[in-house]
Formats: sequence, C-alpha cells, structure tokens
Amino acid sequence: MTAGRVTLRAPEAGDASVLIAGRDEEFRRWLGPGTSDPDPTACILVDGEVVGWVDFDAQRPWLEPGAVNIGYSVFAGHRGRGVAASAVRLLIDWLAAETAHVSATFLIDAENFASQRVALAVGAQEIARWYENGREQIHYAVKISRFRGTTVRN
Repeated sequence: MTAGRVTLRAPEAGDASVLIAGRDEEFRRWLGPGTSDPDPTACILVDGEVVGWVDFDAQRPWLEPGAVNIGYSVFAGHRGRGVAASAVRLLIDWLAAETAHVSATFLIDAENFASQRVALAVGAQEIARWYENGREQIHYAVKISRFRGTTVRN
C-alpha cells in the first residue's frame, strides 16, 4: 500500500533488528522499552527504506465493539515530515477495505504533542481523558468508513 513516498508492507525477515535499532529515547519515553521481537502489522517505508512501523489491536479493555487501537513509531530522522500521518491513513484505509472495524482510536499521553498532531491530521477527535499510571491520557477516535478507498494503492 502506497501514498506518495510512504509505503506499508508486511514485516519481512530482518525487519525486527531494523525496528529495534530505530528505537531512541523518544520511542522509550512514550512506548517503553519495546519487545525483543517486534511484529507490527506493517513496516513503514520511505523510498524503499524501513523507517518505522504501524500496528493495530482490538484487545484493549477500554475499546468499544468494532473499535481498534492504533500505534506507530517513526525513526528520528523521519519525524515531523508527515510520515506517521501518511502511514496511519494507509492503515485505516486498509482497515476500511479489509475488516468490519468501524472506528480507529489512539490513546496518547497528554504531553506527546507529536502524536496528538498525527491523530488530528487523520481527522481524529478527542473523546475522553483519563489518568493511567499517574499520567493524563487523551483518547482520540475517527470513523474508519471515512477512509474507504481514499489512499491505498498497491
């Protein structure tokens, strides 16, 4: 799936080590140490180079029926360039075309302004706030159906 210079593809052999090597202090600040065997839904590529990942799950206790939670990470050298927003749009478009999920959500630390900008860039709106582990979390959501057929090119 491609939109402009950003492509999503399934993880391949060797990607796990690239994804681990791309972790930095910003990654750890918001996502923790990460797993020793990353297996996201898709790797994010820019001009053929892996520059991060995007993932979704439907197993969070706070998710409503039909909702998924989306997570993502972009390596330092590619942040602030719209890569994460493009990748998230591609993932949501894929979810619209290939699944019955109806909404995509983002649970973002209130101090993570970059991730908030990504959620807003894909049209998500704030729906709730709560505290988890002593930190304020903002819950954003966007309807998946609004992405149906908008960006995916194989």
